[in-house]
Amino acid sequence: MLDPNCYRWIVSSINKYFYDNRGTLNVIVEDQDWEDRTAYTIVRTGEPKFIETTKGDWYVSLTVNLLIYTPNSATDLYVHKEQVGMAQALMRNIGIYKYGDDDSYYFCLIANRTTNILPFGMPDSALKADQTVVENKYNGTFEE
Repeated sequence: MLDPNCYRWIVSSINKYFYDNRGTLNVIVEDQDWEDRTAYTIVRTGEPKFIETTKGDWYVSLTVNLLIYTPNSATDLYVHKEQVGMAQALMRNIGIYKYGDDDSYYFCLIANRTTNILPFGMPDSALKADQTVVENKYNGTFEE
């Protein structure tokens, strides 16, 4: 039987991974206040699909995307593209832990080789900002 906390462990490990590896990417996870930020990247995790392949062995697949919002800059025309590039570089394999970053390693989510970049451009011309989604699909197997 699948542990009812499995989804929570996956989401918290994904958020922690992107937050810890953000570099200069202004990553916001769900529990942070982002109202006062001018540029930000939001981590969004799709609902995982769990399949029990054999008794006690599970396969999981899900989509993770980063929504990047960057105000246009008169001094640096490439700031948004740099943010997109940093986000794309983060789309690597992610370790899933049950209880944070200690000895509770659970399994690894493997990133697909193809990372999708979906530029929205300027959705509202009054805001003078660019938005892009960087997205990848992940899958992994684990025992319960």
